Amino acid sequence: MTDVLGLTTVVTLYQAGNGIYEHFHKVLVLDAGKQIFCGSQRDTVPFMEGLSFMRGSGSNRADFSTGVTVPTQRLIAPGNEDTFPRTADEVLAAYDRSLVKPSMLDECRSYPAREEAAVFREMVAREKHRGVPKKSPVTADFLTQVKTAVIDGFNCGEKTELYWSIRTYELAIEEKVKFYVDSSLAYAYKRCGYDPKFRGGHYDAKGRIGEWILSQNSYVSEHHGTQAAFLWERVQPENIGLVLKLHEDRREGYLWSTPHK
Repeated sequence: MTDVLGLTTVVTLYQAGNGIYEHFHKVLVLDAGKQIFCGSQRDTVPFMEGLSFMRGSGSNRADFSTGVTVPTQRLIAPGNEDTFPRTADEVLAAYDRSLVKPSMLDECRSYPAREEAAVFREMVAREKHRGVPKKSPVTADFLTQVKTAVIDGFNCGEKTELYWSIRTYELAIEEKVKFYVDSSLAYAYKRCGYDPKFRGGHYDAKGRIGEWILSQNSYVSEHHGTQAAFLWERVQPENIGLVLKLHEDRREGYLWSTPHK
């Protein structure tokens, strides 16, 4: 598929035999998160052997290339026990001085000039969503990524986690238009032109707020009015008009039928 379709295939294999190893053009060796070698598959073994590492009898090329990073596994050529590179930094320094690195850099620099690279850049630019910067590595905007992640999570069966995530977000929004009763609440209502009667620790439905709600919604019973009065204790005065406007055409809406304890 790599040769026929012109793809770039990157794989990590465990104990890959020589038959598999020789199918790949390039080899990259990591040690403790550091890249200590990147070059042609044919250059890997000679490079490691040039650093005084030895291949054991029966070992394949892939195991030998990665085995140099394991102190208990690597074999050192006789007479070089005191001079071989012991750490990832020392191997990397040897790689920087080798002829393999300049060869790889030349290949990287020549790649953008190829026709395939031009076609690839054109394809990426065509697939980018509106609003995504030209220099951005992503092709989809943030909202599209979130939407895709949500749909994917839902399809994968994480419905419970998705529900609670959405519910948490809703509660966070609700808290922006609610506040708990304090000693200055009556003064806040008076500033808005309301003068509710405070009875028994809460605003009674028969106070002006409850009566006003009932007068605007004749279908709401006194029981619902009491619940509404409890809600109004928690709505900031400057948000009263906004909340009413959002719910003025709704029957048995959330604000009118759900008590807040």
